[in-house]
Amino acid sequence: MSWEWSQDAEQLPVQASDSLCLTMDSSVVDGLDQTELLVLGGCDAEFQEVAGDCSSISSSTRTYDPFLDEFIENQEMPTERFRAAAVNVSEHVYLFGGRDAAGNLTCNVDRYSVLTGEWTQLDVSQATDCFSDHSGVASDDGTIYLFGGYDQDYVAQTTVVKVEVSSDDTMTFSTTEAMTIKRGDHSCIRLPATTEVFCIGGFTEENWEYTILSSVERFDMETEQWESKASMVIPRADFGAGLVNGRITVVGGENDERQPMDDVEWYDPSTDCWTDSGELFDLPYKRLRYCAATVETDGRIFIFGGQAVDETDSEVYSIEDTVNWYQEVLVDTLSTSAASSSRFMTTTAAAAAGFAPAAAAVVVTTLVVALRLG
Repeated sequence: MSWEWSQDAEQLPVQASDSLCLTMDSSVVDGLDQTELLVLGGCDAEFQEVAGDCSSISSSTRTYDPFLDEFIENQEMPTERFRAAAVNVSEHVYLFGGRDAAGNLTCNVDRYSVLTGEWTQLDVSQATDCFSDHSGVASDDGTIYLFGGYDQDYVAQTTVVKVEVSSDDTMTFSTTEAMTIKRGDHSCIRLPATTEVFCIGGFTEENWEYTILSSVERFDMETEQWESKASMVIPRADFGAGLVNGRITVVGGENDERQPMDDVEWYDPSTDCWTDSGELFDLPYKRLRYCAATVETDGRIFIFGGQAVDETDSEVYSIEDTVNWYQEVLVDTLSTSAASSSRFMTTTAAAAAGFAPAAAAVVVTTLVVALRLG
């Protein structure tokens, strides 16, 4: 069992961290020929202090074609921001909260049309709260839920904000059942065709003491109730997550020493079980504060930019422009006489991923990382 480098992927036009990534699929958006990924805003400074704010914030809107491996620059966002939440509802993308270059919260709500490539700034006069470093999803009827995040002073929240947008673009804000744990820098993932949302990891805070979380809680959008689920193997925050082949995949992130991670693990909602990938599937670098998006048609998860430890100065993170991806593939049974150790590693990896080897085929989880080598 092994993983290998793929061909170079096109790097970001400029380095960026704390951006927003979303998948826009042709199955839900008329006019698209295939899946496209959006990469929005972020911190585009060269470096950022470990405990400091970003000196340069982007308003960029970039479309990435994962099949042609190219970026297209679109109309810029009305509001420069990073550490925000983005939610796609049909052909629209809504941006909430986040911070400016001075570290102040922004309460603006901007909406992007995938069909026209244009932005609209919406009326937020009814908004009750705005946060940064929160996470959002939408229900089938277009109701938006925003989970947790930080207030102006980086105090973690349990607040769940419910947003409904009428046909005349009037926005109604309310709150619903709060999370059981204060969270910021976490990720929330909705399982397709269900009302289930899983909120994972992040930082919690009590009396200005920040603790990194491994805990997971499930929110039901129908009952608006919470339930604790199995914790991750390794606590983390500032990580990327996506749904790949029915399992939630979390990649890299920030550990309890405020250092980037390279660990990958998977969660199977059907068994409520996490599996650590082990060193075999670790990223080839340690990275945090990037954004991630998946391509459902071929099971790839893409990672854009992020921050890494600067080898010349431990007090800053370097901000990266690399684009990487990995994929799970189905491999035919070994047709040649392979070494027993190789066969053992293949079978073990399949079992760790939740699959049982069959007589005709073995499911192998392969980490394929596309990295531009310069």
